[in-house]
Amino acid sequence: MYKSLLFDLDDTILDYTGDEKRAIIKVLSGHGMTVDEDIFQLYYSIDDWQIFKMGSITTNSIISDHFRRMLKYLEVSEENIAKWGDEFYEVMVGSHRLKYGARKVLEYLNSKGYRMYIACNGQSEFQRKRIEDSEIGKYFNGIFISEEMDLRKPAKAYTDYIMARIPESNRK
Repeated sequence: MYKSLLFDLDDTILDYTGDEKRAIIKVLSGHGMTVDEDIFQLYYSIDDWQIFKMGSITTNSIISDHFRRMLKYLEVSEENIAKWGDEFYEVMVGSHRLKYGARKVLEYLNSKGYRMYIACNGQSEFQRKRIEDSEIGKYFNGIFISEEMDLRKPAKAYTDYIMARIPESNRK
């Protein structure tokens, strides 16, 4: 029987995609732009996460730079691209909605004595603030964020690093 469980944070516990959409709407509509499904399709067609996994983009820039790349496609001025990218990042840092039922699942698993860990990619400051603001940190025995480990998920070294730090990972 499993005693420990690893959870990804984004789109498993926290509604990262929903938070992104709300941030896009907030920033663009706040500057008078109309936001429709084409905007979301453009945003999600820019595949920075694959580039990030290969190591060509840093965690410090991926969130705001992804949004800025979309703004370039929309032919927003360079001055506004920088400002709006910063606004987008700030909205995202403050976003921490849980996926439907996530808190109940965490409470249930915690009550059954499971040791739970977060294993996620991303910028440490960003992820830790979202964990704190969503008040889910209390359910976890450890949090592993790729930036803090200087490793990228899904690399084997990333998993090896985590397993070496979970005391019960070698037990059945």
